[in-house]
Amino acid sequence: MSDSTNIDQKAGFGAQGNTFIGEQHNHSGLTPADATQMAFTIFKEYFPQLRQDALKEVHTIVENELKKIPASDIQTPSAKIAVPLLQNASITEEKILREMYGKLLAGDMNKQTKSSVHPAYIEIINQMSSDDAELFRRIVKIENSIPLANIQFVFDNKYLINAMPHYFSPLFAGLDPWKVSICVENLSRLNIFHFFEGRVNNYDYEKIKQDPFVIKKFEFAQKNNPSRKLSIKLSPYVIQMNEFGRELSKLCF
Repeated sequence: MSDSTNIDQKAGFGAQGNTFIGEQHNHSGLTPADATQMAFTIFKEYFPQLRQDALKEVHTIVENELKKIPASDIQTPSAKIAVPLLQNASITEEKILREMYGKLLAGDMNKQTKSSVHPAYIEIINQMSSDDAELFRRIVKIENSIPLANIQFVFDNKYLINAMPHYFSPLFAGLDPWKVSICVENLSRLNIFHFFEGRVNNYDYEKIKQDPFVIKKFEFAQKNNPSRKLSIKLSPYVIQMNEFGRELSKLCF
């Protein structure tokens, strides 16, 4: 038995105004071979159009960026940059990452910035999520050393697990603190900034304990652990941009 429903689905790679009209069959009792074949059939049907839409958007970004510079500064891109970059961009769903790819390729075609385009930047963008890119942009805008803290709710030389994100900073207000913590760890792994235990000069880390998010989580922990005498333990950390990451930000943002 199967149900059939019509789908009006926008192109997932950011195409403007493009829709795919398809028929979705909700089958049950399929063999593993049939189910696998169905998945690959769907992929083969939609993927070429999605790749085309993604590359069209990157093409527009590159062209618009090159319009901003003198014609005498425009050069052909390096194959070492252009080929893997466009391969990655063609299967990238997130708009902010496609913009980064497009601007990076334009940077490789600009005589004034070409020497700054490191081949590793392509793989770095490839290993970012859209949340990573948004946080990276926020870090770049702040421009100073950024205080973070590892906060634990402790009792009897023990602490509650999963009570707080591993890393927290009030300077990232408006972003999901749990996602921020994950992004900090990934961006640190990519080595586009220095991340270390320490203190930002003239910053009072103790006031982080009074942040509304921290207070809310601490009160929740107290409510759910009435028999334990909880207190807040804070370990200070610092984010500092390095030259490698700063050059990437100049090219992409």
